[in-house]
Formats: sequence, C-alpha cells, structure tokens
Amino acid sequence: MASLISKSFSGMGKFRNPSQNLAIGRCKGGYLSKKSCLDLSTPFKSNNTLRNSFNLNFNRVRYNSTVDGVVESTTERRLPMSQNQDNNKDPTPLTPTTATSQTSEENDMKQATKPVTSGKGSKGKPVSLEIKDPSIIFNTVWMKLEEKYGRDNMRFPKEIIWLMGAPGSGKSFNTPWILKARGLDAPEIVMSSLLTSPEAEKIKKEAGLVGDSTVVEILLEQLIQSQYTNGVLVDGFPRTKVQVDVIKMLHDKMKEMRSEFVDTDLAIYFRRPVFRVAVLFVDEAEAVARQLKRGREAKEHNLKVRDTGMGELKEERLTDFDPELAKTRYGVFKSHYSTLQELQKYFPFSVINTRATIDEVRNNIMREFMYQSSLELSEETFDMVQKIPLVLEISQHARQNLVRRLDNYQMQNAHLFSEVIDIIKKQFIPVMEKHMISGNAQIRIQNPIFEGENSLALQMALDVLSERGYYANSHQIVHYVPKKFDLKTGEITSKKVITYIFNVTFKRTNIR
Repeated sequence: MASLISKSFSGMGKFRNPSQNLAIGRCKGGYLSKKSCLDLSTPFKSNNTLRNSFNLNFNRVRYNSTVDGVVESTTERRLPMSQNQDNNKDPTPLTPTTATSQTSEENDMKQATKPVTSGKGSKGKPVSLEIKDPSIIFNTVWMKLEEKYGRDNMRFPKEIIWLMGAPGSGKSFNTPWILKARGLDAPEIVMSSLLTSPEAEKIKKEAGLVGDSTVVEILLEQLIQSQYTNGVLVDGFPRTKVQVDVIKMLHDKMKEMRSEFVDTDLAIYFRRPVFRVAVLFVDEAEAVARQLKRGREAKEHNLKVRDTGMGELKEERLTDFDPELAKTRYGVFKSHYSTLQELQKYFPFSVINTRATIDEVRNNIMREFMYQSSLELSEETFDMVQKIPLVLEISQHARQNLVRRLDNYQMQNAHLFSEVIDIIKKQFIPVMEKHMISGNAQIRIQNPIFEGENSLALQMALDVLSERGYYANSHQIVHYVPKKFDLKTGEITSKKVITYIFNVTFKRTNIR
C-alpha cells in the first residue's frame, strides 16, 4: 500500500494552491511551474504520506532520518501561498515558530529569549502547524459562534478600546480614568486573565502557548456578552499581525451587521462600531526603574504580611527583580507596539505619556477620550445634528458682542438705558441680597417698560446682569384681571396684566 501511494505521488510535483494563477509547465517529476516545483518522485519513508503531502501547501519539510519507524524532521514555517502577494515569486521561508503566545507578557518574553525546538521525539515541544491566515481564522471563529448563538445574537459592544501599555506604565492605575472618560461601567477584559479557560489551560500545559485561533474565539465569545453592550476596554489585544488583521475584520463585520439589521426591530443592537486604540507609554529606563521598584515594594509588603498574618500577598514577578529580564520585557512591548501601529490608518490612535505627574496624565486621558460626535454618532444622525452650531461657535465672541451692545445702548438709547439700570438697582438688587446664601433669586416685575416681544429694555436688563457677573434669564406670564361686569349681558371686561419673571443665579456665599 505504501509503495502504491508513493507511485501515485511520484508524478505530481509540488502541490499548488488553487488560488495561485501560475503557468503550468513540465518539471522534473511533475507538471507544475518550475517556480512551484518540488520533486516528490522519491518515495516517502513514512506511513503518514497523505497527511504530510497535504501540509506541503503550508510547510516545507526536509526528512533527515528514520528511527524505529518514526520520521525525524525539521520544519521551516512559511506563509500559505494564498498570502503571497507576488504570485510570481516563491514565498519567503520564515523561521521555525510555534503558536502565538497570548497567555501573558512573561510568556512572550520567554518566547523571545528561549530557543524553539521542533520535531517529533525531541525533548522540546512539538511545532504547531496552525494556519496563520487571518481570514480563515476569523471566518471560522465567526461561523462557529454564529452557529452556537444565532446570527441575530452576534451583538458586539458599541465601543471597544484596545489598550496596550509599557511595563510600569500604570495600566491598572490609569484604566479606571479611561473608563470614566468614556462613561463605561463594564469591567475591562484582561486577556491574560481571560485565557484561563479549561481549553486554554490544556493548551498551555501541552504546548505552553495559546494560538491565534483559540485567542480570537475566546475573545469574541466574551465580547458578545450582554454586560458589554455599551462598550468595553480590552487589555492585551492585539499582539500579533494576525490579531491586528482580525480587529479590522471585526470592525468591517460589525458594519455589515448594522447594514443588515438597520431596518429591523433589532437595529438598536447593531449600532455604528467605535474602535479606539490607546497606548500607555514610558521610556525603557523609566520602565525598568518602575519594575524594579515594584519588585522591592512587593517583597517588603509580603514580608510584613507573612510576619503579621494580616493583609494579602502581592504578586512577585521575576522581571521585577532582574534588570535584564525587565529590559527584555520592555523589548517584548516594543515588538507588540510596532505591530499595533498599523491600526493608526483605520482607528483613533492615542499614545499617552505616563511619565508625567498624576494630574497631567489624568488630564491627557480626559482630553484624548473626550466625546466626538462625528466619530460616535451614525452618519445619518450626525448629518442631522450638525445643522445646529456648537456652543463654542456661538459663545466664542460672546464677550466682545456683549461689550459692543452695552456701548450701543449708551450711545443710541441713553435715556432708556438709564431707566433699566435704575430698575435693576431698586428692584433687583434688594431681592438678590436676600438670597446671597442660596445663590439663586427670582424677581417678579410688572412694568410696561419691558412690554413687547422685542423689548429693548428686556435685553438691556439681561446684558447688564451678565456684565456684572450674574447668570440671568427671563420669561413672562400673562393673566387677565376682571375690570368690568355688565349685569345685562353678563359680559366681563378684563385687563391684560403681564408679569416678567427674572431668574438670576450667582456665586453663593459660603458660611462654613
């Protein structure tokens, strides 16, 4: 049987991805382009011929020797042909790799410093042959979740903040301020804590690392939970190029779902997605210093807890006690950051320097995450509301306009202006003095000087109060007082009386 299989493969040449449009030609042992040729005429010395042949689309395998019927091999990772941008070039082999680390920053650091072993039967972990095509990963996970929950339940948060922070940048301290600035009350999703499911723990025990497919599935399933409807902050994602692409695909998919449900009763659950990327940054020297300081403080704290039996132990990280490990951890952050930068082309991207004072960092966060209607409202809603000018546009020259009006009153209507000021002095001020503690007074006046829809005297009074530092507005109440009653006809003649009510607020006097 083995020889029959070998013969059937001997004339096929290298397997070719169907999506690649390569010219077909004769090559040694096969009929595919020389660019895509790999001689398979030599029979495989393995009982897993079919499986290994299939994997040729994604890996280049060199067989070294056979020990007790088991093939020892060295695997060079390479991109799938479907990901090769230039179909006329042979895909560039990558270095041997395992599945992407996503358990914690420490695991990433170990991956960066520890050599990777491969090959069945070796002392190291087996190499993962996980497909690194983001489209395949995302679509597979999406279909799996859609089948599990139903398409109309694929309801993701309106807003997602993707957070990354340098070691020692104070993520745990500053995250609450980011949530407050955005008005989010749902707890943040911390990837290192999320990847503690039985499935993830099993993978970490077997291979030590959790692959992109598993990470994406766990994250997306968490995001559709109802507690995150209005928005959520995700800490520790993305970390790889694949995960960056997944974020873009998720955003596109959410827009697609919005278009699909826009005219249904479920439209409120499929709103315009708002993605933001935030990076808390400190330089390497400061990051190392903060990590080592944290290590000393944690050690001192834990000694007191053990001596007294009171309090809770703090985590003692290896990287918080070794300067070289602290630098390596910062190097991992830099590699993640370079991957994350691609998202600047698509979403609001904020880099916040946390080396400043606490107040400065807090103000920077509030400024970076302030409300932006053009970003957050749907396109249709924004087109409607932008017809109304912003308060800043109206108030920008309010003081200059006030000064100009007051001067005009004096120059063009001096007599009326003088009467209004006299009314304020005699009828307004006595009432306001009685309410200085409360900071709010209401003045009722029946004076024909203010009559008329466009009463200039009424505008004068409001302007004078504003110039003096009071906040005032007015309205009028019209009521009719019986003046004459005709006994013969029963007709009642009434007099129209207008009461002008001025609501004046001002800075209250503090008693204590």
